[in-house]
Amino acid sequence: GPFLVREDVHEDVQGEGEATPGWRIGRHRCILCETEIVKRSASVVFLMAVVLVLYRKVTRLWWTYDDPWNLHVSLVRRWTDAFTMPDIWPQQLFTPLLIATYETLLRFAGLDPDHWYRIQLVLIGICAVAVFFALRLYVDTLPAVGGALVFAAGPPLCAFATELMVVHYLESILLGTLATLVYVLAFRRPSVSLEVVFA
Repeated sequence: GPFLVREDVHEDVQGEGEATPGWRIGRHRCILCETEIVKRSASVVFLMAVVLVLYRKVTRLWWTYDDPWNLHVSLVRRWTDAFTMPDIWPQQLFTPLLIATYETLLRFAGLDPDHWYRIQLVLIGICAVAVFFALRLYVDTLPAVGGALVFAAGPPLCAFATELMVVHYLESILLGTLATLVYVLAFRRPSVSLEVVFA
């Protein structure tokens, strides 16, 4: 049946109607060329490598700032308490995702901060890759890589890499970026599955 393809990527399409700017409906399957696959794969590897090079030394850090309190709460309380018990938040900051993440990391990484920072690096890299693919919806590969690189090397990420207590910021960035991807794709490529995921 009909499906959406990019006009500027695949010109051999028998159009049957205009769907959205830059997209049209056709019946010829647009196969992603090997060059495009290589470019996207290389971009992912490059961004992950940049994050590793920029922030590799954070694994030398220890628990900082609010980490002792968050660890204490995660060790003595149930993760569901973060959603229902106000005494967990003495500063009146409702961030239950933070405690839920700490409890999850305790199960996988224990009390070794070195492992926690390694996981933080992986999460930063995944965020950069997600930003790249979100930008790729609107611009070519090189500008998308540039935008993701500015994001990965910018002051906010420099601070986030050194503070475990803001891991929920990274999770929110990732979830927001993925939501943007699904939202745009749900409009450009109408399908029940994408609409369900977006909902």
